[in-house]
Amino acid sequence: MQFFGQYLIGQEAISNQQLREALELMSRTNLPLGQVAVEKGLITNEQANQINHEQRYTDRHFGAIATTEGLLSAEQVEVLLNEQAQRRLRIGEALVKLNHLSEEEMHRHLSHFENIKAEHEGTERTDLPGYLLDNRLAEDTLEFIPRAIRRMSQLQIKMPTTCAPVEQTSRPIIATVLIRLEQGLRIALCTDEAFADELVYGVFGIPPVGVGDLDTDIRNDAVGQFLSIVAGTVLASLEQAGLEADSDPPILGVAPRSGYAFELVCTSGKATLILGEP
Repeated sequence: MQFFGQYLIGQEAISNQQLREALELMSRTNLPLGQVAVEKGLITNEQANQINHEQRYTDRHFGAIATTEGLLSAEQVEVLLNEQAQRRLRIGEALVKLNHLSEEEMHRHLSHFENIKAEHEGTERTDLPGYLLDNRLAEDTLEFIPRAIRRMSQLQIKMPTTCAPVEQTSRPIIATVLIRLEQGLRIALCTDEAFADELVYGVFGIPPVGVGDLDTDIRNDAVGQFLSIVAGTVLASLEQAGLEADSDPPILGVAPRSGYAFELVCTSGKATLILGEP
């Protein structure tokens, strides 16, 4: 399981630098819905930022929040979604625009990639092992993490269908948060610097380009703040279901010694999600 850009690198069709350039072009072109709404003069920057902030703590789309708060109508949201879709630049198209691939090369590689992907379609996640089996917190976390990362960064991730018992991690950035419930859950995210830098931007607003001088403490703090947001959203979901739960502040820099590791497939950097007993 991988993204098309990673497949192209594996095929030696492009370099890592060319993939980075294509991702940067996509980042400049593929605007969030809020930015499109601001461009059209439908809402202000402040209103868009407020909705973006609210999205951190609720599992709702930008358009749904904007209509609930009376800032946009359902018709306006539909027009904006269509505009956003028309502007959307995919990784293959970006590589062609940058002359890193010809259109013929891109379509040939894409056809092969889609064939490989089709062979694995329908592969469902295996039953969660051990303590995670029938654990609602684990299920909710695995479902929400990819959406939360997409909303707070430029990253795209895929959740693996399998996991493995925890072994010693070599990832330098680590944060852990504990959700307390009858069947509670310890959630840890271990990342490399590239992945953490994207979260630094999402949490603190520091652009990920040129952040090489950031120290480990800032990166750990960003990952910890991200997990706190995830925990808060999961707690809100439990509350709506009539379940009372609580969470502890994140612990930074300490790798969990037990649990199950999910190796995330990322467009930038590397990260491991670890779920285990409290």
